[in-house]
Amino acid sequence: MRYTRYIAVSLLLLFPAVLPACIPPSFSPEGYWMFRISDNYMHGNNSPFSNRYGDEMDENCELWRRQTGTGASVCDIRRVVYEASADEIAALLCQKPTPSSLRIDTNAFAATLRLDREAAEMLLLAKQCEAARGEMASPWYYPSRRDPHRLSLEQVVDKAMAYRGARFGSRYALQIARALLSLRRYDECINWWNAVKEELPDDIVKRMALRYVAGAYCRIGEKEEARRLYGQAGDYESIFLLADGDELASIEAVYAYAPEAQALRDWVERRIILAELASEPYDVRTGRILAPELSPEDAETLKAIRRFCMRVAGEGRVSDPALWYYSAAFIDHLSGDNATASRTLARAERSGGTPFINESIHVFRMYLDAALLPCSLSYEADMVARLRWLDSKLVSDLPANRDRIAASNPVGAVNAGYSVYYWSDMLRKIVYTSICPKLVAAGRRAHALAFAEMADNRMLSLLREVDRIKGCPYSLEQYRASQYHNYHDYQVPSFTMAETMPLESLMEYVRILERPSSEAERFLLDRGNPDPAYFRDIIGTRLIREMRYGEAARWLASVPPSFQGKLNTCKDGYMDFDPFSLKTARLQDNGDYKYAFAREMASLEREIASAEDPDRRARLMMRMATGMKNSVTSCWALSFYRKSCEDTDDDPGSPPTPFLTAQEKVLDRAGNLFDRALATAASPGAKAEILLEYGDVRTLMNRYPETAAAAYAKARCDTYADYHLDRYYIK
Repeated sequence: MRYTRYIAVSLLLLFPAVLPACIPPSFSPEGYWMFRISDNYMHGNNSPFSNRYGDEMDENCELWRRQTGTGASVCDIRRVVYEASADEIAALLCQKPTPSSLRIDTNAFAATLRLDREAAEMLLLAKQCEAARGEMASPWYYPSRRDPHRLSLEQVVDKAMAYRGARFGSRYALQIARALLSLRRYDECINWWNAVKEELPDDIVKRMALRYVAGAYCRIGEKEEARRLYGQAGDYESIFLLADGDELASIEAVYAYAPEAQALRDWVERRIILAELASEPYDVRTGRILAPELSPEDAETLKAIRRFCMRVAGEGRVSDPALWYYSAAFIDHLSGDNATASRTLARAERSGGTPFINESIHVFRMYLDAALLPCSLSYEADMVARLRWLDSKLVSDLPANRDRIAASNPVGAVNAGYSVYYWSDMLRKIVYTSICPKLVAAGRRAHALAFAEMADNRMLSLLREVDRIKGCPYSLEQYRASQYHNYHDYQVPSFTMAETMPLESLMEYVRILERPSSEAERFLLDRGNPDPAYFRDIIGTRLIREMRYGEAARWLASVPPSFQGKLNTCKDGYMDFDPFSLKTARLQDNGDYKYAFAREMASLEREIASAEDPDRRARLMMRMATGMKNSVTSCWALSFYRKSCEDTDDDPGSPPTPFLTAQEKVLDRAGNLFDRALATAASPGAKAEILLEYGDVRTLMNRYPETAAAAYAKARCDTYADYHLDRYYIK
């Protein structure tokens, strides 16, 4: 149809005006992992040992503090012990000038060493040993008989063995073990250690020395003894390395020698979280639960980890079997077997875990029951009863987590699929991956929306709290009207649900919102979006999109005019254009923009049906067709809240987006109505006016050259010259 061709050209011209609103909703479980056995969640961490040396350094500094009786801070001690060179310590010992960080007036531990010669001499020997070993570890090092570094290490051994004091016995033992290992005197290192180990105090330095002795055993081929000593020393990373890259064998080795090692728990946590993040359990657009996307290799590894977890939980060598049963149950879930996961989790529940683990178990139980229980008449009330605990945790734990939430969430950011706060994350994950799909499948979409609204609004309230913490200057009402963090920003999945669910279900939700009939409904609605205008506006907008203008006007009539100002589509100028003009014309007053449009379109429908004069009926049809066309082009904010970037996809093989599908339907109806208007008009003047308004000057001049519209075109229409030019060349 010619009207459709005109619309297509108009669309191309209008794209630049509508593209800035391309903010599609999204929900991804990235960052929403449920598995939790520690409070650090191993963010981005690929090694269970990453924090070991930091903890060891602090423990060593604390030991220096006790041994020297200093009041220096750990920071001052660390600067001297771990960062100063042998020459700097020597200068300090000899009362010579030192760097500013080692001056006695700026570093309390340097001042202590200036007065404690025994401590300073011990630290100097350690630095000399460290320097010599560093040179020998260089890839350019070439040993020789009179090698100064070897001689230096031999002197370290002699001086350390000559020490007869008690205060730094374990520290001198550490230097002996390090030096003998570097000198490759492995048997001597082992024999010496076996002779003195009982005399040494059991402190961090003795455990550090034990690692070098274990290294000596490894060098002579006694790897089992080396693993045992590494386990005693807490050096689980070396046990891993001894397994020659076999991860599971490494874990088994750590468990054999140190079943309570934190590294085991860190490893299990990391592996399960990575597997959890490899899955995409819920598609918000279709409402389908998707299978985890695990490779066959990862699936086999998870099975082996599960067997390991079950064995650890059942052998009685650990103090926290609940943690290991919980881990095994979660692997069952990741493998797609929630029924087995539920049975395994029951064993964790009976094992009496720590309060922290019990909370994680409780969350997982809620998730599994939400997915497994039949959707009976009592299902919603049961789920609400369970969510009350989760909601109470969200509130009670918030004070202790405010700083963490503020640090990880920028002001004014609605990140629908990224972690905000554990309890909020779990509330949304359980609702969106278990409860909502089950209710939707049972046809109870209105109640599914109630759960979704509750989960999303809880997240938005947390983000409002973040803005308050960070000094965002908005009051609550200003916040809701803010262009940058709009309470009605339409970026959360509950909005997508409201946009895509059957209209009758959305209307039912509004009725429930205005007249809740049960305690469960009141709990959800009190924590969701309490504003009926929000949903009435969505319903009215969707009815405009479906060209049900009379119904749209009735729903939009109860939306206050002030509500329109909260919409980003209003603030961004998408409601400034006249929907009844074929030219891009701006309105002087766009108050009640949607309601005024729906009311006018409904009035046009009634007038068209009752008009007796064919010319008047044709003009009314033309006006209505123009309104239809504009409602999905220049004035698209009448029928949509956003225009996704996906809607401009040029791939001819891609399926049409909801926007394009709805747009095509409206444009087809508008084109038909235009053709009807042209066919309905009786007089040449009326037909000419319609063609002039449409812009078809060629047809106008060919068919109706004697009309007032043709005279107007000759005098004022720019395309008249083009028309004559075409006729000249055609002749």
